[in-house]
Parts: sequence; structure tokens; C-alpha cells
Amino acid sequence: MVDDFNPGAKRIVFIIDDEALMRDLYKDLLADCEVRTASSGNEAIEWLEKYPEAKIDLVVSDYDMPPGPNGVQTLKRIRVMRPGIKAVLVSATIIDDLQRLAQENGFDSWLVKPFSSVALEELVHRVLSKPTVPA
Repeated sequence: MVDDFNPGAKRIVFIIDDEALMRDLYKDLLADCEVRTASSGNEAIEWLEKYPEAKIDLVVSDYDMPPGPNGVQTLKRIRVMRPGIKAVLVSATIIDDLQRLAQENGFDSWLVKPFSSVALEELVHRVLSKPTVPA
């Protein structure tokens, strides 16, 4: 996926998931993006604090990442540093209304595991295509 404002640059997606296999899968499925990863919400926060100027176009966070903060708690902390950053909540945990949970907590969209490569690619493209809302 190419950055519309810089046609030679890839979009940067930050994946936060406690499962190494899932992080690797995201890298494979989003081969047209630059993918950065963190294995927990705390690791993601620490990385963003260490590199405050690093460009991130989209955060894709798993919901359930014990023992640290879940995806909702992680996004709240990220938004303190990066107001308005686009984000997707992903979960394999049975949540009665993942859509409502995501929307009420400021996520741009949501995805239920397991998902197809097409569903992930379409979702990422759709979210990245939305105008950024100033915080």
C-alpha cells in the first residue's frame, strides 16, 4: 500500500499481538506495507515513547494480551502520544459485541479472528483511505 502523499513510500502498520505466529502472519499478509510489531501493549507504548517521531499510519491491536493492558487500554495510552492515530481492534476472544466495543473506544474498525487475507487487506486499505480526523 502506497502513501498517497508520498507515492514512493509504503504505509506503516504497527501490529500489537502477543502471539508471535500472528505477528508473522500479519507481516506476510501485509507485504505491501511496512510492518512494525510489538508483543504487548506495554512494549508498543515503550517503543512509541522511545521513537516519538516515528511515522505510524495504522495501529492493529489484538484485544486480549495478558498479563498487560488489553487492546482498548493500549490504544488509550497510544492516543495520549498520537491523538487521532488510526486503529483497528482484532479479537479471537468471544466478545458479545466487538463492533460496539471498538466504536465506543475510538477504533476505526474491528476484525474477528480467524480472518482471511482478503478481509485483512480490504480492511487495512479502507481504514487507511479514510481521512484522518484531527484529535
